[in-house]
Amino acid sequence: MPTVKPPCTECQKERRQFLRDGNKKSPGCAELWRLAFAQDMDAWNCIKIIFEPWITRLCDASIYSSSKISGLSRQDVPDIAQDVWHNLWRYAVRNPTDALGLLAEDDISRVIGLIKTTVKHRVVELCRKPHGYEDVLPDDDPLTGVDRESVKSQPPKVDPPEVEGVLDILAFLQRHIKTAQEKIIAEVIFLQEMKPLDVFDLHPGKFANVEEVNQVRQTLIRRLRNDPASRKFDSSASLQFKLENDEVPMQEKPNLFDPCPYDEGVLLDYINGHVTVAIRAAIERSPACVQAAADLKAELAMWQPALRQMFCPTSEKLVAYQEKNLPANQQLVVAAHIRQCPVCLEELQMLDAIDAVPSEPQPSLPRRLYKLIFQPATLAPVPVRGEGSYRTIERTPQIELLIRTTRTTGKQGNWMLFGRVRYEGDQPMTQVESIVMQDVEEEDAPEFSTTVDEQGAFTVKGLDAGLYRIRILTAAEEIILREFRVGETY
Repeated sequence: MPTVKPPCTECQKERRQFLRDGNKKSPGCAELWRLAFAQDMDAWNCIKIIFEPWITRLCDASIYSSSKISGLSRQDVPDIAQDVWHNLWRYAVRNPTDALGLLAEDDISRVIGLIKTTVKHRVVELCRKPHGYEDVLPDDDPLTGVDRESVKSQPPKVDPPEVEGVLDILAFLQRHIKTAQEKIIAEVIFLQEMKPLDVFDLHPGKFANVEEVNQVRQTLIRRLRNDPASRKFDSSASLQFKLENDEVPMQEKPNLFDPCPYDEGVLLDYINGHVTVAIRAAIERSPACVQAAADLKAELAMWQPALRQMFCPTSEKLVAYQEKNLPANQQLVVAAHIRQCPVCLEELQMLDAIDAVPSEPQPSLPRRLYKLIFQPATLAPVPVRGEGSYRTIERTPQIELLIRTTRTTGKQGNWMLFGRVRYEGDQPMTQVESIVMQDVEEEDAPEFSTTVDEQGAFTVKGLDAGLYRIRILTAAEEIILREFRVGETY
C-alpha cells in the first residue's frame, strides 16, 4: 500500500508520542483517517490495527459496568467492536462531507469523539435488545455506486433498525394503557419498579389515595394478562425465570395443591422487593405463588423493551444527554427521568465508564509503580475547588494526587491532611476501596485509613509531623505512592 504506508507509520509514532506527552497534533493519523473516510480500504485496515485495541477497551469497559442490565459478557466484545467498525464505515459513506470536516486540522480529537459516540450508541442498543433477539448487520463489503447513492439519501441512523417484536408488544401495550393514571402505573411501577406509595407521592393530584393506586394497578395488570393477544408473545420472548427462594427456610411442608392466596399486585410488590419478610416467606413456601410470581416476572421482562420505548429517552437522546448535546430544556427533562429510572441511570453510568477509558493502554503494574516511586513530584500549586491551595505530590500518566495540610492545635497529632485523587483529564478517581497513610519513621505508629467521596476527595485527621507513605487500594490493584513529609503547610 504505497499511498497509505507513510501516514500509517507516522500515525503509529504519533500514538506512542501521545502516550508520553499528550500532544494532540497528529498529522499522520489525520491523513490516514481522511483516506479511510474516502473509502480507501488499505487505510481502514491500518486504522484497525492502530485503534482496534483502544476500541476493544471501550467495549470492554461498557460491558464490565453494565453486565447487570445488558445481558452481555466479555465474550461479546469482539462482535460489538466489529459492529462499531461497521457503523463507523457506514457513517463515512452516508456523511462523507461531515466525516472529512472532523479533520479540518491535524487534530483527531473529534474523530476520537465520534468513535466513543458510536460505541455508546451500539452498547445502549444492545442493552435494550429483547432477550433471544439477534440482529444481523449488513455485510461490510464496499457499496456499489448505486448502493452508495441510495445510502446517502437516507437519514443518518445507527444500526440496527427497530425490532419488529418490540413494535408488536408496544402496540399491544398502547392499546391497553389508556388513561393518565395507567400510564403513570406503567412507568413508575412496571418500568421503574417503585412502590404504590411512591406513585402517590410523585403524583398526589392524580390519585385520591394509595388504595386507588393499587386498584388501578390491579385492573391494568389483569387487562393486559387476560387479553388473548398476549399469548402470541410468549414463544418469541423465550423467557425462563427461577425466583431465588433458597434464603427463606421452608417452615412447614407446603401443600402442592393449594392455590396462591395473593393477587397480582402483591406478587408484583414481591418481585420488586417491596413486601414484608412475613409475606415474602409465605409466598416462597407456596409452590403455586412461586410459579405465579415467576410467570408474572417473565411477562414484565417481555414488556420491558416496549415500556422503555414508551417512557424512556431513546438511545440517541440518552447519549446526547450524556455528552451534553441536548438543548437546555431537554437536558432538564431527561435528567428528571433519569433520577427516577434505575435502568437509565445504569446506562448513563455505563456511558461514563466509556469516557473514562484512557486513549492509550495503561502500563503494567510494575511499570506503573516504578513511575510512581521515581518520577519527581510537581511542586507548583494546582488550582482546584475548595478553599486553600493544593500541591501536586504525585503525577503519573494515569493519576494525580493533590494534598494540602493544616495545623489544627498546638498539641501532638495536630495535623490534618486534605487530598484529591484524579485521573488524567481532571476526572475524579472514585473507584477507591481505601486510602491508607502510614508513618514510615515510627514502626509502631497506627495506620490511618479513609476513603474518597464522589469528587475523589478525602480527609485524614490527627496526624503527627513526620514522613508518610500513602497507599491507594482499588479492586484491581494497590498503588503505593512515594513518601512525603507532613509538618509544613502546603
